[in-house]
This record gives sequence, structure tokens and C-alpha cells, in this order.
Amino acid sequence: MSRLSLEPTVSVTLMLLILLLPHVQLTQPLYKCQRLRIESCRRYVNNTVVPNILGYVSQDYAALELPFLLPLADTGCSPHLHRFICAMYAPDCTKARFEHNHLIPTPPCRSLCEISKKGCHLTMALLGLQWPTNFNCSKLPDDREIQHNACIGSILPKPTPPPSPKPANKIQLSYSSSSKNNAGTTEKTFQRVEILARRYDIQDLGNPMYFRGWVDVQGQGAANDYCRFVREGRSQFLSCVLAGSKGWGHTYISERGLDPGWRNTWFMRDMNGDGRDDYCRCLGEGFKSKVKCVKAGRHGFHDGDTRYDFELPNTKHCAYKKVNPFFGR
Repeated sequence: MSRLSLEPTVSVTLMLLILLLPHVQLTQPLYKCQRLRIESCRRYVNNTVVPNILGYVSQDYAALELPFLLPLADTGCSPHLHRFICAMYAPDCTKARFEHNHLIPTPPCRSLCEISKKGCHLTMALLGLQWPTNFNCSKLPDDREIQHNACIGSILPKPTPPPSPKPANKIQLSYSSSSKNNAGTTEKTFQRVEILARRYDIQDLGNPMYFRGWVDVQGQGAANDYCRFVREGRSQFLSCVLAGSKGWGHTYISERGLDPGWRNTWFMRDMNGDGRDDYCRCLGEGFKSKVKCVKAGRHGFHDGDTRYDFELPNTKHCAYKKVNPFFGR
């Protein structure tokens, strides 16, 4: 292991920089994404959120401190320290979340902080250093109690999804029908059909700001498919967890970047008579607004293809008309 050559005066300078370097804490900071200028963190991110987790409103402040911190990571005292430092100073823009239409940086997980601190405790003691006070692990999200996507760099094993309740895939229903035989006598016959069951093990319930709910995009006559808007990176789209399906990938989806439409004008209902619930919403400005739908198909939503997008008649001036998300009126 290589020795970290920090003279006592440099150690004091390090502590003073971390504790006293001016950084503006905004009461209500306006976060924004910027191209990352800190070369030492480019292995993790290309674009970062400013202000960062420490409240620094400029990447220049971080660039002044990192040369004093990263040599400690180079000693190999913890394989996680470099990742943790970059998560504090240069939070990933693609991992940021939106709250009330505002961008919020996602902090590192508490487990990442704790294992970094524990691994470098002895090395820092030998060098006469202390763990920086603004690296307070207890103030970071506890990934033992929250979902791992609420923080960055969790080292905890991902929880195994709970098994689907039985019956797992199909529900059997019986119904009767009446008919007359050749003798003119009425006979009752019984038939049994199988309906794919809902999945209640869904982890991502979707953005509550947009449409989400149980619908029927498979056309089986039962609203057992769960559709909602989800986000991957900077891309937002409509994704459905199909009844009777397995796995966690987004397979039945719309085009990425789908416009959800004016708020509370969206609904899902079979509007073209094929038995599948289509996604409809109001698009356009003011008097030019109108309801447009994307057709639910066998393998996904056919949005972006004019053969499958369709406009509902007599729906102009719909921008401010709230509707029921399942009836469309």
C-alpha cells in the first residue's frame, strides 16, 4: 500500500478548507444540471447537479477541495471512498429526482458513507486526520429502510421481490349460457375461461403526478394490467405490468418521451373497439387543444406511428376540462 504524503501543515490546510471554504447555502436553492468539469469524477458521471449535496453553488469550490481528499482514496484504505466523495461533490444528474416540478440531487447512501469511513479510520488516525464533519453519515438516507433508488451507491444486497400471491397467473371463472335443442327444450351449458391475474409485487408504482391505475391492455376483459408513467434517466414513458407476466423489465411501453398531456385530462379506455384500453389525453394550447390517443397493441403502445395514433372527434378546447381517468368524462 502506498503511503499518503501529507505534511502536518497540509493536513491542517485540508481541515480548514473543508470547514471554512465559503459556500452559499440557499434557503430554496434552484438546482440545475451542468456538464461535469471535475475530471477525477468522470468515471461516474458526465453531468452533475449544482448546488451539490454539500450546498456548493459552483463546481469550482469542489475542485479546490478534492485534491486534498482524493489522495486518501488513492491509499486503498477503502475501495468505496472515491465513489462516496464524488457522490457528495458531484451528484449524478441522471439520478436526480423531481419534487413539485423541481430538480433535487440524490445523495449517497448511508451504507456507502459508513463503509468508507470505517475502512479509512485507521489510515486517517495514522496521518492525524479526522473524518470531515460535513460527511455526516447519520444525515444521509438509510438504505436499510428505504428503496435503494432513493440514494446512490448502496452496498446492501437488493431485496428479493416478494412472491406473487396465489393464484399466480390465472383465475378460473365459470359462466352459463342457455340454448334450445331440437326438441324445443332449453338447455344450460357451462363454460370455463381463464383470466390472467393481477400482479401485486410491483415495486415502481409510477409518478403520482400522472396517470396510473388498473386497465386492460391485453384485451382479456378484465382490468388486471397496471399502467403508469415511469422514468429512466432523463426519459419518461408509459409502462404497463401485464397480468400473468414475470420479471421486472419494462416490456409493454410507449415511446420514450411520451407527452402525458394536460394534467387530469388523461384517461385509459378502449376507444377504438378492439378490446384494449388506449391511452388518451388532451394536447395542444387553448382553443387548438384536442384529445389524442395512442393505440394499445399486442406488444405495446403504437405511439409515434400515425397509423395508430388517432384523434377523438368533438374534443376541441379540452385543455382545462378534467375527466375521470377511467371513463374519460
